[in-house]
Amino acid sequence: YKFDEVSSFKYLTSRVKFINGLGTINQFGEWICQPIYDEIIIHAEGITEARLKTRIDLINHHGKVIFQTYNKLTPYDGGFIEETAEGKIGFIMRDGRIVKNPIFDEISFTSKDSILIARKDDYLSLTTKTGNRFYSLSGRFEEIVGISEELVGIRLDDKYGFVDLEGRLRIANRYDSIKLFSEGMAAFFLRGNWGYIDKEEKLRVQPIYDSSFDFIDGQAIVIEKGKYGVIDKDGKYLLDTKYDKVIRNEFGSFDIELESKYGLYSSKLKKMAAVEYAELKEVSPGQIVVQRRDLYGVLNSEGRFTIPLLYNNITYLKDGKYMVLYKKKSSRLEILK
Repeated sequence: YKFDEVSSFKYLTSRVKFINGLGTINQFGEWICQPIYDEIIIHAEGITEARLKTRIDLINHHGKVIFQTYNKLTPYDGGFIEETAEGKIGFIMRDGRIVKNPIFDEISFTSKDSILIARKDDYLSLTTKTGNRFYSLSGRFEEIVGISEELVGIRLDDKYGFVDLEGRLRIANRYDSIKLFSEGMAAFFLRGNWGYIDKEEKLRVQPIYDSSFDFIDGQAIVIEKGKYGVIDKDGKYLLDTKYDKVIRNEFGSFDIELESKYGLYSSKLKKMAAVEYAELKEVSPGQIVVQRRDLYGVLNSEGRFTIPLLYNNITYLKDGKYMVLYKKKSSRLEILK
């Protein structure tokens, strides 16, 4: 074939113009969809959105029409939002499976490709995908917070609780606010403070905190009277709530700030890095670059200096190697391990 126009390949598919129509070909020059369309858009996974007058065909990379509509389609990660002329909304997966017919007033997504919340009149409906299977529930909920560990956070009668994927109430709607389950623990807000319950609604941590965060590796950051700390699942303090700030870093340790001094805590480390440094950064597990009095050094997991506080700058390279800048009468660079 001699094409009038050819686009670059995207997902092994090229948009071409042949005579008076648009179509698509694969990398071997074979037709995927015939050149009969007015407009062609190529989406992820080689799905072609082909428009002919008011009709829209979704065509897979084998050339099969997997979905057809006369409604408006808008791409969204994982699929397409379908909207009727009357403003009703539905959702279609990229493979053409209809998740929600276009009968809803509003659709939102709480997690990429996995959780879809749709509203119709006074009803809220949640759809989530596990593997290739969809789970749906709906009810006269005022809000659906989201889903985690197969429990759905909901608001009903202006109070929050949890239902399972069958819509059965598992934790009564008695709370002023909730957060989703993490490692079997959910934070709840009641009478002005945060605490934690488990999936049996057993009170695990008393509601005494200004704010609370998810449990990760059995530990959660909490704030009490404006001060940060860390607790375990029984509410035992791993770090007392006396710090100006506590942040979990990329290695699962906690960076600590108190009166503009910095330290580090981790249950994996044999000794906590004291809160006494002007700067501190864990550059790899158990390797901590610190600064004090304008000099830099490196601590190990036992709190001992593997590189002493002698250097004007230290840059972590990789594999336990550091580039250091050492100044006395002259400047020089060294690589230390």
